[in-house]
Amino acid sequence: MLSSPGGRTPFAGVARRAVAGLHMASPNLQLALVSRRILALIGVLGLFGSTGCAPDEVGEDAVRAETVRLGDLRDALYATLFDSVLTSPNDLLLSDGRLYVTDPDASNVTVLDLDLDLVRRIGRRGEGPGELTVPTTTRVVGGIVSVADVGNGRFEFFDTAGVPLGSVPLRTGDEHVQLGLERVIAIDRDPGRMGTIVEAGATHPFGARETGHPITQGPVPMHQLHRARLGADSIVVRIPATSGALQVLNFDGEVLETRTLPEPIQAELQDNQERLQAMFGGAVMASSMVKGAAVSPGGTFVTVASMSDTAPILIHDLDGRRIILVDVSGHMQAGKVQSARVAVYDEGLLYVLAGASLFVFELTLPE
Repeated sequence: MLSSPGGRTPFAGVARRAVAGLHMASPNLQLALVSRRILALIGVLGLFGSTGCAPDEVGEDAVRAETVRLGDLRDALYATLFDSVLTSPNDLLLSDGRLYVTDPDASNVTVLDLDLDLVRRIGRRGEGPGELTVPTTTRVVGGIVSVADVGNGRFEFFDTAGVPLGSVPLRTGDEHVQLGLERVIAIDRDPGRMGTIVEAGATHPFGARETGHPITQGPVPMHQLHRARLGADSIVVRIPATSGALQVLNFDGEVLETRTLPEPIQAELQDNQERLQAMFGGAVMASSMVKGAAVSPGGTFVTVASMSDTAPILIHDLDGRRIILVDVSGHMQAGKVQSARVAVYDEGLLYVLAGASLFVFELTLPE
């Protein structure tokens, strides 16, 4: 049985469901859509050397890139089929020993313990107080749960037991940073802003877009927005889907630094984006580089699910100033990881949400 770094044995309730999870036929869209450039392939082969940990300088702030491989199934992976628990999950959050899975089709947030057993559901279908129709993202801060409900057009707030606490209008995008009860920073419809602070009865601009940054097509910019930590400081991280770069902001909305992806991965993602646009006659929102992101409970690891089949999971180690590329080549569950909607890393474990299944890998990061 897998043991955590602290000696606890997680997933006592998972092993009995592992076989069922392995038979799920999750769609592998990336394998059908992604065709790498020769330049990207040459660069990736250099990046994934035989050492398994190939440092590379990236970006203007000398953030290095390293690679790590997933282990074999018998050593590292526990899988659980959730077709009776989840229907069409969209977002994954890990907080205080609980996994919060946002499920738009079910109109609720499913809460699981670290054995992947059901704890409770937050919200129910409806338009009244504390009810949800199309929830898409969830955040938890200080015992307060905020849920962006694009169906009802509001941010709903609950305590961790699921008791409704209030709401504010969803005037912007659903990606958000929670600032407490009835107060969030949300992605803005105005491409000239980094975001908007939304609270009861008022909105305030949050930062300004830097000159020359590409504007995402569509009514709401497709960016990820999360609270994280850099050293002792609480920060905001913003990941534009057009580039996949990670921007570090303070709570005044100022961009402190930008951490770009390694060039071979950027080339592969750009190639994928161009092929999608060609396939649909250019009528594709510039959002095909990043599918989802999540932050570890300690706030120092930002895990990104990308459209790269070479490195479908990227882990930003904020304090270590490195980007860790998770290599799944040759892994028997590579297709599941490549189809991941979102993933989160914490204390030697990687949680991957793909289709209606949640997969948990043991993952040891390079020192």
